[in-house]
Amino acid sequence: MLTTLKNNRSLTFYQSEDEKVKMKCSSAYAGGISSVPIADTAFAAQIYTTKVNQAFLELKTSVIRRGMQYANNTVASRGGYMAENFVAGSYNLDAVVKGKTPSARVPALNKNGSADVVYDGGKQAGLKFYSDAKSSAKAQTAPKYEGQDRIVPADHVDGAKKELGNMIDKNIKKGRTDAARIQQEAKDRITDRICGDNGVESTPLTKKQSLDMAKSIEKGENGEIALNKVLKETGITRKVNRAVLKNELSGLGLAVAIGAGIGLTIGFITTLAQTGVTPDSLKIAVAEGAKAGVESGSLAAVSYGIGRTLGEVATKAIAGSMQNLGIGISENMIKMVNMGVVGTMTTIVFSVYQFIKLKLNGVETREALIQVGKQALFSMSLLAVSIAAQGIWGGAAGIIVSISIGIIMIIYAVGDEVHQRHIAEEIRVYTINECYPAFA
Repeated sequence: MLTTLKNNRSLTFYQSEDEKVKMKCSSAYAGGISSVPIADTAFAAQIYTTKVNQAFLELKTSVIRRGMQYANNTVASRGGYMAENFVAGSYNLDAVVKGKTPSARVPALNKNGSADVVYDGGKQAGLKFYSDAKSSAKAQTAPKYEGQDRIVPADHVDGAKKELGNMIDKNIKKGRTDAARIQQEAKDRITDRICGDNGVESTPLTKKQSLDMAKSIEKGENGEIALNKVLKETGITRKVNRAVLKNELSGLGLAVAIGAGIGLTIGFITTLAQTGVTPDSLKIAVAEGAKAGVESGSLAAVSYGIGRTLGEVATKAIAGSMQNLGIGISENMIKMVNMGVVGTMTTIVFSVYQFIKLKLNGVETREALIQVGKQALFSMSLLAVSIAAQGIWGGAAGIIVSISIGIIMIIYAVGDEVHQRHIAEEIRVYTINECYPAFA
């Protein structure tokens, strides 16, 4: 009977140290449960970074294209046209950076009195980039611009308002109330940027900066060098770099939090399941949970990094191959591909670490491979089901299914551990009682 009990590896008081190590090493299970959330986090970071970079590229492309379109115009005229695209493009970039929907555009037809920039569904703005503040202000006082934002160079705003104020005072004194009213509206609307209701705004541009961009086109250059300088001067380049860095750090932090949280939970619960709930076991469980959390969090960081580098490259390659085969690619399908790639990489990272950990603890290679293989099979099965759910329902279905099944499996495993521990304790007590000497 004792031999049979010893062969039952679920009974903890008969387990060898190697077997106890295997039960406490929960990193691979944490990796399996967290693989889909980590993949989703990496995908979200990829999407955001891609959108920001695309909006930045579109800003540069549209400004240069507009300059080339009016290459035969005067420098001042060409600079004004390029400023229109700069305003619209910088507005759209700011929208993307802030997670909003870009909406600014430069109308293809530019009739007399029509808006130079249209944004937020119907708001209009007209630009006047003249030689000085006085000229820019006067150009904005035409009645045909009523209802439009009056955009002037950033270094003309204060001077333009001062000039309009003088004009208003003179007309009031002369009794020209209609002219004063028109000028007052222009003064109230004079600005160096367009501002949306959702906090999105364009980047101010000076007169000199618009001329620098225009002169670059005139010299036969493509304008990129001068534009890059302007983008740096206006802070747009730094804004893009900071947004991308913040996004990546946020994604990394979320991935680490997911891995650490799942690892801590599994480590804590499984330790209690094996030892029972006592003051001493709670301390041990907290220590084991913290250790497992640090391990899983670190591995999650590695997995996220792989997902944002090799995973992104692999995802694009697979998506490209599918498109070449005539298969339509939606964003949800790309997300499924990314989930599969990053999830598989995450499982591999956690499994390799688990195998090395088991070997360092003296577990035989065969036993270590079996243990890791079972956990990897669990992880890949969970990943496959999550991908299928993602394909069927979309949205956050993959994460919901992954976490839900993971929780169910953990609850089942913990329940089984508790049950086996109770049986083992009963058998231990029974064996001790049976071995008491009999007294006459």
